[in-house]
Amino acid sequence: MDLTGTATAIVLSAASALAYAAGAVRQQRLAHLPGAVLARTSAWWWAIALNGVGGVLHVAALPFGPLVLVQSLGVLTVVFAVLLGALARREAVGRAEWGGSALVGAGLVAVLLVVGTGSGAGVLSGGDLGGLLVVTGAVLVLLGWGNAGGLRLAAAGGIAFGVLAALLQTTVLLVSGGGVGALLHADTALVVPGVLVLVVAAVLLTQRSYRHGLGAPLSVSTTVNPLTAAVVGVVLLGERVGGEPGDAVLALLAALAIAGGVHLLSLVPAGAPAARSRAEGEQASVGAGS
Repeated sequence: MDLTGTATAIVLSAASALAYAAGAVRQQRLAHLPGAVLARTSAWWWAIALNGVGGVLHVAALPFGPLVLVQSLGVLTVVFAVLLGALARREAVGRAEWGGSALVGAGLVAVLLVVGTGSGAGVLSGGDLGGLLVVTGAVLVLLGWGNAGGLRLAAAGGIAFGVLAALLQTTVLLVSGGGVGALLHADTALVVPGVLVLVVAAVLLTQRSYRHGLGAPLSVSTTVNPLTAAVVGVVLLGERVGGEPGDAVLALLAALAIAGGVHLLSLVPAGAPAARSRAEGEQASVGAGS
């Protein structure tokens, strides 16, 4: 992977994480509202639009680097969300926020050092694609079934987003290499339906998880997301994590740093009391319906 491609992947992934974070902060403020009210609330649609911008930037980053690298940079969503949340509440950023952000940043630098020499993007097809979709569907049903808690829903959302990234990478590479017709081949015909289903599942699962707060669910989903992508990348796409003897140790240290940073950030209070958040949501819904 050349340096230009790496730099492009980093910039696009960071911009994507910022857009996702802005959308998540908006979603959480309205998470207590039922789905019927959300559909009539303009603020919620703005949040979805921000998620759409994040998705476009994310897709644009996928051809420039391994799935492991691009998805790992998505952890920046947690950092940006905490900082944007504090800014929206006009509160000072505390030590936990800065400390957690620093640990996540250090971990991502280590990830970049390890994956920077890895192989480029790969394509899912045939039995690998079908098997991945079947297993993913079963796991999402298991985690999201019934009155699932916020962390279970967040984990399901993270898995959905991680697998979705692999399918989007496959879509981009197929279209760039053989045009739209490449998506109609028997080996890759499930890519587009899989993308559509996973987009809906990921958005709904994460929206439900925000009913239980922002910090912990967002931290879980953005941690599970790159882990899922890493498993898909290594097992099915043939990606490798570095090639030097010390890369495994560095990868472990990176994972510990990111996990520690995400844990610190997940402990940051959501800020506004539920009553005030509910009042703001009701005002938004009234404004949308008028």
